[in-house]
Amino acid sequence: MIKFFLIFVLIHCQYLNLQGQLFDDFSDSDLTSNPIWSGDVSNFIVNASQQLQLNAPEGGTSILYSTINFPDSINWEFEFNLNFAPSANNKLRVYLALDQLDLSLASGYFIEVGENGNLDALNFYRLDAGVSELIASGAVSSLAEEPAYCKLKITYFPDGLWTIFTAYEIGLPLNEEISFYHNENNFEGDQFFQLECTYTASRTDKYSFDNISISPYELDKTGPEILSVSVLDAKTIKIQFNELLEPMASLQKSNFNIIDYAGQIINSELVEPGSAILLTLSQELLSGTNYSFEIHNVEDLFGNKNLPKTFEIFLLDDLTNGDIVINEILFNPETDGVDFVEILNISNKFISLQNLLISNTERNEVKSIAQNYILKPGKYLCLTQDIAYLKNHYSTPDTANFLFATIPGFNNESGNVSLINGINNETIDAFDYNESFHFAELEDLNGVSLERINPYAENQSSSNWFSAAAYTNYATPGYQNTIFLNPSFSGNEIIEFENKTFSPDQDGKDDFLIIKYNLPSTGYLADINVYDQAGRLVKTIVNNELLSTQGFVLWDGLNKDGEISNIGIYFIVFEAYNGKGNVITTKKPAILAHYLD
Repeated sequence: MIKFFLIFVLIHCQYLNLQGQLFDDFSDSDLTSNPIWSGDVSNFIVNASQQLQLNAPEGGTSILYSTINFPDSINWEFEFNLNFAPSANNKLRVYLALDQLDLSLASGYFIEVGENGNLDALNFYRLDAGVSELIASGAVSSLAEEPAYCKLKITYFPDGLWTIFTAYEIGLPLNEEISFYHNENNFEGDQFFQLECTYTASRTDKYSFDNISISPYELDKTGPEILSVSVLDAKTIKIQFNELLEPMASLQKSNFNIIDYAGQIINSELVEPGSAILLTLSQELLSGTNYSFEIHNVEDLFGNKNLPKTFEIFLLDDLTNGDIVINEILFNPETDGVDFVEILNISNKFISLQNLLISNTERNEVKSIAQNYILKPGKYLCLTQDIAYLKNHYSTPDTANFLFATIPGFNNESGNVSLINGINNETIDAFDYNESFHFAELEDLNGVSLERINPYAENQSSSNWFSAAAYTNYATPGYQNTIFLNPSFSGNEIIEFENKTFSPDQDGKDDFLIIKYNLPSTGYLADINVYDQAGRLVKTIVNNELLSTQGFVLWDGLNKDGEISNIGIYFIVFEAYNGKGNVITTKKPAILAHYLD
């Protein structure tokens, strides 16, 4: 019974091919079934992108064909990409229909790309008993440059009407380019669809094909699909569709609604050519505002309406100093690991990273992001060359954000990482890291990241960086750090603690004492020391340093010998003075504890 079923499936797959339908997106990487391809099969492969690709051993001509019994009304669709500028010696023919394989005797239709000069166009031919005749041509030079890409949809009706739709860039919608009448082929009986590549020795792997489909023509009953929505400037929005639109119905301003926008849509027009809508607004979109944009009732030429859809739209702002900060860095990975840099958008701007550069100034090494990734306000992003490793090794949550990027190499002991605006060479943020910023009690620093404690505070201060906690396996790429502080000051006290009790055990909970200070003015030099209950000096945290009016410092629980202090009560003594003779002295107790499991 099983054998019979398998035989039936194989016969059925071939039968479909002979009953007016053929489809192959090459996702099965198989040229021998569903559908069956014949000819110079050994000269073709399915590549890693699941596309059919020429892979011939030497220059020549290779063909690949499949058999089909055409319906009355026919719809061909396929894509080709020639990774070179076509010529008479390197050209492509696609035989849409052949009544036999002997081209000297065959009749049918084909398209050809490749000719001398730089006027290469899509040419449509009739083949009659081996003699070819040019019937129609597309736009001059549309396929003259490298790469020569085209997505095609060709329709034929029994009355002889041919219509050819084309798109010469990946992602663009199809547009009608050629239409004509020609009816000298009855398409009866078994026919052949054939690819023919003619190439020199340097072009033996430069032809690729995808999404080949032959089917009965069906009237379009699907509404236009929205390919993209772009905010071109503060008053202009562009909506790109996948097909031509009916102007009168599609341009009604009531089709579009921007939630919580104070202005109005004052103009709408069709562009490119007739598959995109340009909206002009009466008032500028506000920087840092995420709007909901509703689109409905847009119609194609057959009266089909788009499905109602809502998009996020926002105005992109220029990147300036302080908008994005370096928030975490791993510069000493484990043996099989990778470096990473985490950035955080602390502004209220929506920022494209397309022009962001990452630099290690100590090694004079600069790398470009070169991706139009939009970093939204308050969002984290981990930049690395091996996303899979970081996700697996550090067990990151689903909310973590990653972007593949080539980043500079970082020295293990110390170095620099800088963010630079590639347009004007402005430094956005910079950090000179040092392994001494890590928690001194850690015996092995391999695979341990440095986390920024307060993203709004001074970056270069060693007191604003600490080792990631053990419970995350010592790193938090792409999401909030184990240590995060945006200190607020509750009153007029000179010093206060974020938490009076702390436990320096790297469990991610109150691992150090955060000492916040609040001075009446600038210009104070300060000493901050830790004493035990017997009045003995345990640790000097700050020694005669000039402080800002507000800020914080840390005590990691280590004494002056670099050892963890005993459990108990300790006193933080803050002393400051300025050039005017003003002296400030205050003392507060804190508790060093160890939490029990």
